[in-house]
This record gives sequence, C-alpha cells and structure tokens, in this order.
Amino acid sequence: VASGTIYQWVDCNDNFSTINGETNATFTTQNAGYYAVEVSYNNCSEISDCFTITNVSGLDDSNRKYAVNLFPIPTSNDLTISLEGIETIDVVIVNIHGKILFQKSGLFDQDRISLSSYVSGTYIVKIITPEGNREIRIAKQ
Repeated sequence: VASGTIYQWVDCNDNFSTINGETNATFTTQNAGYYAVEVSYNNCSEISDCFTITNVSGLDDSNRKYAVNLFPIPTSNDLTISLEGIETIDVVIVNIHGKILFQKSGLFDQDRISLSSYVSGTYIVKIITPEGNREIRIAKQ
C-alpha cells in the first residue's frame, strides 16, 4: 500500500453513504449489509464492487473468542491472514463460479497467500475453523 492512500468504506444500500470512522484498508462489521471501499491516491479514486456481508449461520458471534482478519482488501498481490485467539485454520479460495483455486490446511498466526497469478476480480475466501465456517468476499486488483 502506497503512502498517502486513502480508504473510505461505504454502504451500498444507502446510496453509497460513507461509514463514519471506517477509513482503514480493512473493514469489520457486526451488521449484515452491502459494502464497498473507495480507494484514493494521487487525486485518483476508484470504488470496489459492492460485497454482501451476511451473518453466518452456525456461528454465534456474541460468544466468539477469536478473530480472522484478511488484509489488504482490495489486494493486488498477497493476501495476509491474521489469527487472534485461534491457533490454526483451513482456507479455501474459490472464484465466483465456485471453482477451487487454492486450498491449504493448518494456516497459523499470520500467513500470506500469493494472489499475483490470479486475474483481477472477486474471489471468495472460505475460512474453516473448529468453531464454524465463514465466507469472505475479496477483490483482487
């Protein structure tokens, strides 16, 4: 990420209104919705596709004692997975057609996955843990 890059997360369901305080490369929400990020650099801006965030059935977020963070989103080369409160996870990356492009068991602490050979677009990262599964949409530039 280049110095001077500005991020602003927006709510796609609310006419792309800005979400107060959400100006980081990553965005975590407890609310289901339809979100995008606007990235600005050197007086140029681009907004990502809108992504649907849903509550994942089978996971009780109020009792969850772990976190899985993916960054940067959108990404151009490497996707970093950071774990808090959980030792290892399994990860599967699929394209929007459901084709498995990457699969690895036992990722731990802070692992990186290279996406440099992937074409620009939307991908789904499936996080598999003993506590439940989660799907996160990411954009590759």
